[in-house]
Formats: sequence, structure tokens, C-alpha cells
Amino acid sequence: MALRLLRRVRDFAEVANEDIIELERAKYALSQLGVNEVGFDEQDIKLIELLLSAKGKPMGLGTISAILSEDEGTIEDVIEPYLIGNGGYYSEERNSQRGLRRLGLREEGPLFRKEGLRI
Repeated sequence: MALRLLRRVRDFAEVANEDIIELERAKYALSQLGVNEVGFDEQDIKLIELLLSAKGKPMGLGTISAILSEDEGTIEDVIEPYLIGNGGYYSEERNSQRGLRRLGLREEGPLFRKEGLRI
């Protein structure tokens, strides 16, 4: 995943005729690729919002896959491990609320509203 993004950032630098990838070019490229400031893309955020909207009720992988229109293998092998490793999933309620704030989300009734999160 990281190598794929690095290659895309490099492509942006090449198009701009730059030999060195400066911080501003990397930020611009990542924003154009849909990666937000905490490193999550649109699919990551959709999965988190879906799970949060379930309010702790069990949800099968097939259901998640159908709702997100994403392959089950991609969810299991790519999205979920990335979120677990990077603070997108929390097992305790206290940590879940901290995680929501980190992602720019806050609970509003049964749904979750974005606050300042750019995808």
C-alpha cells in the first residue's frame, strides 16, 4: 500500500518536472489521491463509519462487503489490518471516543458527522 502511494506521489513529482519530492508536493499528491491528514482514504472512513453506525451490533463480512461494494478479501487483507495498525479500530469505549475525535468524527444520534475531516 505504502509503495503504491509512493509511486503515485513520485508520478506527481515527475509531471511537475521535479527530481526531489518536497513535502508540499507529497501533501498535494496525497490529497489528490484521496488520502487525508491521518493517512486514511475514503474506503477506510466508510468502513469505520459503517461499523460505528452498527453501534456494537455484529455485522458479517459479507454484509460489510456488500454495503461497501468491496471484495471481502480486500477488507480482510488490506483495509482492516491497516486500520488496526494505524489507530482506526479501538476495542474499549474510552479509546473508541478518542479514535472518533482523531478521525474528525463525533456521534450525532445514530449517525456520525464529520468535523474538519478532508477525504
